[in-house]
Amino acid sequence: MHFVAMLGFEVVGARVSYDMGLTVGSLGVAVLVVLTGVVLVGYRGSGRANLLPAGALMGLGIACMHYVGMAGMHVGMRLHYSVPWWWFPS
Repeated sequence: MHFVAMLGFEVVGARVSYDMGLTVGSLGVAVLVVLTGVVLVGYRGSGRANLLPAGALMGLGIACMHYVGMAGMHVGMRLHYSVPWWWFPS
């Protein structure tokens, strides 16, 4: 969904394109972590001892998928993350 939305994203003077390997890898990460979380809960039950690690795994995996996908996006300029701004927004 994000990649389709980003196809409509435009930066004046920059062409948006994607690294196919990282984009497909991002999809693979998402599928793998969601599948693992669903299998953990599906086969071991939906008790708290299973839901917490499965949910944490899925959440961290989806965050990883997001950053891998963003790394695969090329806009003709350098993009970087500002951890202080991200962690402590003004």
